[in-house]
Amino acid sequence: MTYTALLFDFDDCLFFTVDDRARNSVLTLHENGYHEATFENAKMRIGGETALRLLATAGIEDPEIGQRLALHYEEVNRREGYPTAYPYPEVLQTLDALRDYPMGIFSASIREAIEGVLERHGLRERFSAIVGLEDAEPKPSPEGILKLCEKLGVDPTCCLFVGDNPKDVRTGKAAGTRTAAVLHGIGTLQDLKSEEPDTILGQFSDLIPFVREGIS
Repeated sequence: MTYTALLFDFDDCLFFTVDDRARNSVLTLHENGYHEATFENAKMRIGGETALRLLATAGIEDPEIGQRLALHYEEVNRREGYPTAYPYPEVLQTLDALRDYPMGIFSASIREAIEGVLERHGLRERFSAIVGLEDAEPKPSPEGILKLCEKLGVDPTCCLFVGDNPKDVRTGKAAGTRTAAVLHGIGTLQDLKSEEPDTILGQFSDLIPFVREGIS
């Protein structure tokens, strides 16, 4: 098939942001009085639902506190951004090779943090639309992808959504897109296979022939 747009997850798919997210988690907890929280512990828990992983890192269980911490974490991300984030191997070359396709991002990260990273790497203009945490319901709800497609003026069924997490595959399927899973992020090969994406990319550059050849 011919794709009209390429849609991407951001964290652990395009850019490595684990260290920055862990650092911001620790800042959030320290600013709320949980001074025993450590970077190592926070880093181990990256990838889960924000409130739950902050509670686990702090060693507490109160869900109301978790929601307050999650809101504070969003503010810390706006304030601090992701200053050390870097692209995974072959991402920049692949995006350049596929530059003729409209591109968008749907991520669980704050839009401002995403835009800061893209600006720093000269990629902001490459993405015509970005839908972040503040813009849509969390994955696996398809709302974010549907909003992204609306912004791009494309039909979701003619798009490809690329992510690293089994939840990304479920999100893309719920929105009606084709799906591609990368192996350098959070999802294991076994977990990704169980979601039956349209393709699993052994390396990021494998996206180029998959898109250009219109594999169905």
